[in-house]
Amino acid sequence: MTALHVRAVVLPGDEERDLWIVNGRIRTERVAGAEFERDMTELGITFVRPDRRDETRRFGTLALIRQRIESIINTAKRQLSLEQHGARTAAGVMARVAQRILALARVFHAE
Repeated sequence: MTALHVRAVVLPGDEERDLWIVNGRIRTERVAGAEFERDMTELGITFVRPDRRDETRRFGTLALIRQRIESIINTAKRQLSLEQHGARTAAGVMARVAQRILALARVFHAE
């Protein structure tokens, strides 16, 4: 499903309304995610998400990608103790995380 959200004057009565154009058809009901997709497209961002039941297949199932990402994050949290960083500011968190990642990279590089 490709949806385009526009605000236009509708006849009769010259009333201004929100319209959604979906697969060549004009709708007056909201289309889930239409504004978000338009905003992302304007910024040049492709937002990959699972397909909805009512739209054509675009990205397919993303379960494997999601599992890999979660696995990497959980491993990093465990091995680098990222949840117990002890920093008090955002800059401190970034510095401590960077230290731990560099230390881990040095261990792997030394082997």
